[in-house]
Amino acid sequence: MKYFEYNLFIFLIFTTNFVLQITSDTDTYRPYDGPMLDKFDWKLFKILAQEEKSNLFVSTFSIKVILSLLFEAAVPNRNNLTHLSTTAQELSQILAGNSLKAFDDHNSQVFQSIKTKQDNYEIKVGTKVFSRPNFVVNPNYLSLVKELYDSGVGRLDINEINSWVSQVTNGHIPELFEPNTSLLDDAVLVLVNAIFFKGKWLHQFEEFLTQRSTFYTSSTKNTETYFMTTTEYFFYHESTDLNCQVVRLPYKGNRYSMMVLLPNETSNVDTLTNQLSSESLQKVRKSLKNNNKILINLPKFEFTHEVSLNEPIEKCGIKQIFTEQAKFPHLSESDQIFVSKILQKAGIKVDEEGSTAFAATGGIIDIRFEPEAVEFNANRPFIFFIEDERTGALLFAGKFVKP
Repeated sequence: MKYFEYNLFIFLIFTTNFVLQITSDTDTYRPYDGPMLDKFDWKLFKILAQEEKSNLFVSTFSIKVILSLLFEAAVPNRNNLTHLSTTAQELSQILAGNSLKAFDDHNSQVFQSIKTKQDNYEIKVGTKVFSRPNFVVNPNYLSLVKELYDSGVGRLDINEINSWVSQVTNGHIPELFEPNTSLLDDAVLVLVNAIFFKGKWLHQFEEFLTQRSTFYTSSTKNTETYFMTTTEYFFYHESTDLNCQVVRLPYKGNRYSMMVLLPNETSNVDTLTNQLSSESLQKVRKSLKNNNKILINLPKFEFTHEVSLNEPIEKCGIKQIFTEQAKFPHLSESDQIFVSKILQKAGIKVDEEGSTAFAATGGIIDIRFEPEAVEFNANRPFIFFIEDERTGALLFAGKFVKP
């Protein structure tokens, strides 16, 4: 008797573009004080950052959405979470110790927050299950992921996948897969999550202040790059626990922000990464104050990052999904399904509007340091992340090491 194995191929994709411009909005920051469900996010990010010695950028939110879809596939009955299979038990760590109801409620708040339209920013999230016509997916499973994650269903066709991804990412990713690729030949399902974000800074970086300066990639190496500069009353904290400076850069709309963590000169980005946790960062959020003006020097940067997530996810303790012992009873009657690959492609661009045309004349402006301002000079590797402040959801995280 011939033994068949079904491959489940998963691809996550994320692209983001930040545009900076003037606004008169006021900053009404209040740290999120609800249950934090980002323990797994930081666990995974630390593993990725330890392995990646260059620039890193990931959407932990997208990864958790896909793992959530797999968790739902591994649980035959959501009303009875006793006697779970090893597959489901390993995946359950994305719950971060919370009940399934609390996890559902939090996800509902995040997706509702994302769906809320605002003129000041654009955020789009799409999740879709693409399947072969001859592979039967449990309709109850499809109904559940539609309800919880607004997931659609499509035919496993490369052109259809590419077209859908291009639509979600506003054309930033016109082709997820090359038309003639053999990568999906053995796949029966492809789970895709795409997210696009475009935000406007609440406080502008003036273009005429942009100038070239030195970025120290290490204690012995440096390079020249363009730095943006502004002075404003930003929420700021000097953390003795993490041995770093922390500044919050809000976007217009009082919903999303970028947090930048700059290691002190006595530390480095690797040491800082190892100290990151849900608890330590929540302590930082609650310690942020905007009592002083902050002079910020932040490099302009743009890069893409692609990573295979199988090994990092296994290091987080989720292993069986990649083996023939994987169990997904809610997904299909077949007991021969396992995950063959989880990938993510991500990209980020941080600049000020019109900077491409202005770059040739940059670097000739002297910056005057205001006596009362605290200096935040990101001229060495740093950590940054973007979060939804209404729900506490960690959307994206990155490490900037070299321009």
